[in-house]
Amino acid sequence: MNDPEKLEPDAPTKERLSNLAQVGKALNDTYSDDNIETGDDFYVALDYLEKFKAGLDKLKMDEPTKKGMDDLVDYLRKKINRRIGYVGK
Repeated sequence: MNDPEKLEPDAPTKERLSNLAQVGKALNDTYSDDNIETGDDFYVALDYLEKFKAGLDKLKMDEPTKKGMDDLVDYLRKKINRRIGYVGK
């Protein structure tokens, strides 16, 4: 972590990245015995995704970047909801 070419993110950026990382982890993890019936990890992932989106909404972005990030959030939301639907069946 002492790579001089890497920048230390500020606290809000760290929080946004942490929220997005939790979404990625939930989508990447296979179903486990612990959450197969309830899909708890996916409901938590939705919460983290909303926190990530709220953090993005605080940033000044050019229109193409904002649109792309909104599209990414929508895509991830659909993926999570699909997983929740699968688990609920």
